[in-house]
Amino acid sequence: MKATEGPEAGNHTLMTKFVLSGLSNHPELQNLLFSTFCFIYITTIVGNLLIFVVTVHPSLHTPMYFFLRVLSFLDISTASIVVPRMLVNFLSEDRSISYVGCATQLYCVIFLAASECYILAAMSYDRYVAICNPLRYAITMNSRVCLSLVLLSCCSGNVVSVVQTAWVFTLTFCGPRRINYFFCDIPPLIVLSCTDTSSYEIQTIVATVFVIITPFCLILVSYACIISSILKISSAEGRCKTFSTCSSHLIVVTLYYGSGTLTYLRPKSGNSQDIKKVLALIYTAIIPTLNPLIYSLRNKEVKGVMESQNVTSPVKEFVLVGFNQSPKIQQFLFMVFLIFYLMTCLGNITILTTVTTDCHLHTPVYFFLANLAFIDVTSASLNTPILLSGLLSQNTTVPFKECIFHIFFFHFIGGAHIFILAVMAADRYLAIQQPLQYLTIMNREVCLGLVAGSWAGGFIHSAAQISLLLPLPYCGPNTLDNFHCDVPQVLEVACTDTYLAELLMVSNGGLLLTVIFVLLLISYTVILVKIRKQVTQGKHKALSICTAQIMAISITFIPGIFIYAWPFKTFKLDKAASVFFTELVPVLNPMVYTLRNSEMKKAIRRLASRVLLSGETGTA
Repeated sequence: MKATEGPEAGNHTLMTKFVLSGLSNHPELQNLLFSTFCFIYITTIVGNLLIFVVTVHPSLHTPMYFFLRVLSFLDISTASIVVPRMLVNFLSEDRSISYVGCATQLYCVIFLAASECYILAAMSYDRYVAICNPLRYAITMNSRVCLSLVLLSCCSGNVVSVVQTAWVFTLTFCGPRRINYFFCDIPPLIVLSCTDTSSYEIQTIVATVFVIITPFCLILVSYACIISSILKISSAEGRCKTFSTCSSHLIVVTLYYGSGTLTYLRPKSGNSQDIKKVLALIYTAIIPTLNPLIYSLRNKEVKGVMESQNVTSPVKEFVLVGFNQSPKIQQFLFMVFLIFYLMTCLGNITILTTVTTDCHLHTPVYFFLANLAFIDVTSASLNTPILLSGLLSQNTTVPFKECIFHIFFFHFIGGAHIFILAVMAADRYLAIQQPLQYLTIMNREVCLGLVAGSWAGGFIHSAAQISLLLPLPYCGPNTLDNFHCDVPQVLEVACTDTYLAELLMVSNGGLLLTVIFVLLLISYTVILVKIRKQVTQGKHKALSICTAQIMAISITFIPGIFIYAWPFKTFKLDKAASVFFTELVPVLNPMVYTLRNSEMKKAIRRLASRVLLSGETGTA
């Protein structure tokens, strides 16, 4: 056990880390549990982001949906604090968490959970005012009151979290260090303490009364008044709509407060720890997944917006102009880009196959390279068929929904591409600056986490772009001067002021690209200076890999910055930059990483030899 001795501890051993036992110790269940909770986590992120995007619609700019957006944010945050760590533990033998990491996780979980308790109470108050005092609703629940309720909820959650976390970590932990839980929480930590915890248990019960039971009672009282008012509504349709809204809220309230009360009202009870794990799963993983399902499937207004196709806009489809050239030039360009696409697939699939099959390349740098190759193939397969189709016809018509979906996946994959390049730069930095600890730092779990984080970053970036595009009305003309749907061209056909949306998109796109590019250049400058001072045998190899990566980031970032780094006014060169960004970069990456990397070239030759040998053996 990693621990230190101190004179103030007497005969006690002071812990510097804990070990999370997780949900199950059965090895045969780990892969199943990983797949299950990975699916739950992705559903949570997608569902809550969808709710966040849908409620941006002008028809849902009401206090109820403002609170729902806050609730979705809290759900995403809660799941992201708990589930990724749990997923890593399913795959890793080392389930330790540092003392500081445990305290940080506990603080975040309590802060988010307490804030959500108060937000749910605020939502019930909103429904009470809307149904019981409809004439005064707009005055009572104005924007200042809504914002104040959210700030008060978060401040109260912060106070509760700071006090509870400070109380827990003033206890003495002297062994065992194993937490029979899947995250750091109050009940399992109290059990590990070797001091009298009776006073703290009373404090936890008092906090539970204020944070969980009191809001729950207020919610029950408000819903009793709401139900009484609903029964007085003469219209059957009105009663049905109100019951739909309130019943969805009550489902969440019952699950959330019930599991929290059973967990914290008796923090050191003799109940089975497995039961407490199930209860904890309800409010940390299950509830965040159910919220979007409940609020979308049981709410007609949300379903109506989700089913509508931008009803405020007369534009139902876009026409991609593409390359308006003579038929002979169109045919020539078709052949050129078809060759580029085939080269992209061949080169990147070769990299994927080589890295996967050659044991000499089972290192972090080539693991990231294989992921980059996968992204390049996916990106080319998303964009090139549309380009080729446009070259065979004068114009390509794309329905509105398909255009939005294309933009989402284009920025999703592009965002993952950018973050993977940043990860590869960090990997090279560690390899050069910390060579002795490199493999310890960049272990399998860290590499998997960085790749997953890159895809998550791309998803969040893309979802943010789409959330700014969807609420805008589009009234034409519906022609897009590009060969595929992208943000600048779609913004041009919006029939409203898009200045604020442009600034937000620039900060999420162009500014992000510029900042990451500058940081990458600085990091590679430091790396190259370090390499030049080396006299070791690996100097040439390090230079080869770094120069290849500098070329890769340059050809990726520069056209991207040109397109997205300023408020969106399209230029004639935008189409050329788009072609370079979407068609040439995926085909150049394999050339950069193979022609400039001696180790990769040797591995490809070994792969070719094996393929030829197996072919000769089969013929014989």
